[in-house]
Amino acid sequence: MAAPILRVKNLSVTYPGVRPVKALEDINLEIYPGEFVVVAGVSGSGKSTLLRAINRLAENDHAKIEGEIYFDGVNILEASRRQIREVRSRIGFIFQEYNVVERLPVLTNALVGALAHVGFLRSLLGRFPTEQIERAHQALVRVGIPQPRHGDRAARLSGGQKQRVGIARALLQKPKLILADEPVASLDPITANVVMSIFKKINEEEGITTIVNLHDPVLTFKYGKRIIGLKHGRIIYDKPISAINRETFEEDIYGTVDGGARLSVAIWLRRFGLLVGLVLLIALYGWALQGVEFDLSSIFRYGGKFFELVGRMYPPDFSALPQLVRPLLQTLQMATLGTFFGALMALPLVVFGSQLVVRSALVYWPIRAFMNVLRTIPDLLYAVLFVAAMGFGPAAGVGALSFFACAIIAKLTSESADNINPKPIEAVEAVGAGKLHVIRYAVLPQLIPSFMDHVIYVFELNVRVSAVMGYVGAGGMGMQLTTAMEWRNYPQVLTIALLIFAMVIVIDLVANRIRDAFVQGIAVSRPLRWLGIGFVTALLVWSFLSLEVDFARFVRGIDYFRNLLWAIVTDPATEYFGLAVQRMVQSVQIALVGTTLSFLFSFPLGFLASRRYVGIPQAMAVGMKQIPNVIRAFPELILAIFFIATFGPGPLPGVLAIAIHSIGMLGKFNAEIVEKIRKEPVEALQSSGASRLQVFRYAILPQVLPEFLALFLYRFEINVRAASVLGIVGAGGIGSLINEAQSYRAWNIVGICLVVIIPTVMAIDFLSARIRKKLIEG
Repeated sequence: MAAPILRVKNLSVTYPGVRPVKALEDINLEIYPGEFVVVAGVSGSGKSTLLRAINRLAENDHAKIEGEIYFDGVNILEASRRQIREVRSRIGFIFQEYNVVERLPVLTNALVGALAHVGFLRSLLGRFPTEQIERAHQALVRVGIPQPRHGDRAARLSGGQKQRVGIARALLQKPKLILADEPVASLDPITANVVMSIFKKINEEEGITTIVNLHDPVLTFKYGKRIIGLKHGRIIYDKPISAINRETFEEDIYGTVDGGARLSVAIWLRRFGLLVGLVLLIALYGWALQGVEFDLSSIFRYGGKFFELVGRMYPPDFSALPQLVRPLLQTLQMATLGTFFGALMALPLVVFGSQLVVRSALVYWPIRAFMNVLRTIPDLLYAVLFVAAMGFGPAAGVGALSFFACAIIAKLTSESADNINPKPIEAVEAVGAGKLHVIRYAVLPQLIPSFMDHVIYVFELNVRVSAVMGYVGAGGMGMQLTTAMEWRNYPQVLTIALLIFAMVIVIDLVANRIRDAFVQGIAVSRPLRWLGIGFVTALLVWSFLSLEVDFARFVRGIDYFRNLLWAIVTDPATEYFGLAVQRMVQSVQIALVGTTLSFLFSFPLGFLASRRYVGIPQAMAVGMKQIPNVIRAFPELILAIFFIATFGPGPLPGVLAIAIHSIGMLGKFNAEIVEKIRKEPVEALQSSGASRLQVFRYAILPQVLPEFLALFLYRFEINVRAASVLGIVGAGGIGSLINEAQSYRAWNIVGICLVVIIPTVMAIDFLSARIRKKLIEG
């Protein structure tokens, strides 16, 4: 008799946790060449864990694997990383969830199975040999995917077709063993039989040893030649099909499963907790309102002065337009280069800062910590530091925008990276591919759409930010705005504000269309794609040449910036610590009150702007939808300058600036949330005769409120940063201390401000993220 191709001795697998779970215990079995084995058992019996332990994919779930697993004479559990890749290249793995990369073509998904047989550089570039391409076509046709579909994206296939692609991918490995983990669990009965027939045919025609996990007894007895029965992580059956009594087998394997019920938390305790929380919330807002000197009577008393100021700006002075075109274009160029350099810096941080890609805590946590520190520093503070390092001009603005863009893109995309489908990663790892192959074929195809979405979003953001960086001397339109305000040339101030508004609106409209195309995966013809690449390249070249950025000076400035940052952080003015904390507390209060006011106004605006379930005329809904776009086009800093001219310096202008700008941001996203409301619960209540208010209370509000609140918390995080720099123009908070310090070049005082800002923002981000996750997941 031939030697076993697979031998498992004393295998035990334990999953960690507060109460560790032993998924497999003392498993012993031998699988011989050419066998077709079915592993049967109910959900949770250990079937998937057994197969995932054989090629060590269970380690991705942090499982502890003990015992011995020999494949072709190699002890898999003692193999090196390189040996594991070599072993995996000879074991085809079929997943329950198909694990195809949906954005890649069907053919490329199949070719992933040949990565171990293709040269490293060729495979990274996607240049597979003609022989492998032909084999991929043949394998796909063999499993029932006609050749005209091979160029389609995998996302367009049905579940059964995706599973066939998974089988073709395994065949490209030239495997000696196929492991199929519940391959038909998500398929209808007819498709399930078709897929099982493919496995059986491959086993019989090519003699490939096959192990299939099944929980359906009908399929088990129809296709199995040898059956291994698992229950509670132990083998209770291991016999040829002819030696098994079906009734006894089904009773033993699929009998009753123990269960239990948890006692729910006492209702009175929950109500008491809500009451305590409400009292604390009221106290928190009382403290915040007092800290920002919020006084409604003052707002109404001096509110008329604001409209008087606006009246003095009218009509705008368009005679200065020729002199403003150059600064306006400079603002756009700074945003373009800053976003480009920021994206280049962010991409490696995102890839290697993802737990799904880099599972080593020694690599993952330092990168994540670095990203979090970058994100805690407000945009205008970056500008202050780069102006100090490089001098006045657009080069400082480009440097500041690059770091700001890197921080935001890295943060947003890293969250997307943590939520990408891990199944394609396991599929590529299962064929024996290396880390760069995994990134190239399983991570980047999933990540690039969200990465580009965030890059375009940050470009929109950078246009707004670059428009005000000139206030601290970092180039762009902000320098003209500062000069006009200082000379009280209000008509020119209005002209500049309108130009910034028009540029932001146009860029938002164009960028939103492009972002939608990326996110929705809209197919773009090759000529149009190259036209877009050419346009972006031309924009970058034009921006670089027009700004006349001295690259050597830019590099020297970056080095000086690094030294400056190191100096102010390592030698802060500790005697100002108490004052810095006091001003930071006021910044948090400004952000809290401003964000809350914006939430109260944006809540109804979200419904009015979406028109769903409101019943307002369409023309009015279209107008309402533009209100958030108009409001958010004005940066907080410009609004703060206007409110300071009305109410004088202090925290109140900061509150109003943050509130109004955030109404635009929250109103836009709230409307998008309302658009995604599931109609089924609404129709269920409507069919029962419920009134419109009852439908809103029990079918609409429960769907939108958690996301509204999560968005409120996320906006609060952003506004804490914004409030930290509004004091630079006199709108209260720790920015006022930064402004005083940088005017005297007292960088050690700026250092103590950073020492206070960074941990405060990180703590708020951490708590906000945990609460948002709880709100969304329920």
